[in-house]
Amino acid sequence: MAYVVGLVAYRGEYNGDSILNNIFAFVLGGIFNIVGYYLADVLFYGSLIIAFQHVPSSLITTIIGIVAAVPVGKILKTAIGSRI
Repeated sequence: MAYVVGLVAYRGEYNGDSILNNIFAFVLGGIFNIVGYYLADVLFYGSLIIAFQHVPSSLITTIIGIVAAVPVGKILKTAIGSRI
């Protein structure tokens, strides 16, 4: 997930400074994460339906992570950016 978020947040002329771009990056990374866990659960349980039961909890943890990561990321980027 972090790799996908980094690729999107720092693509092209973006420098990780845009809050909207960072949220977009986190949403794409979250989708990647949820799909990855779902596919792993399908392989582990051998059932599409049983694996789908874990999607809501993955969605909730992803949303909580995005809500926490956006302000923390902004604070860290400001603090570290001033020292570089």
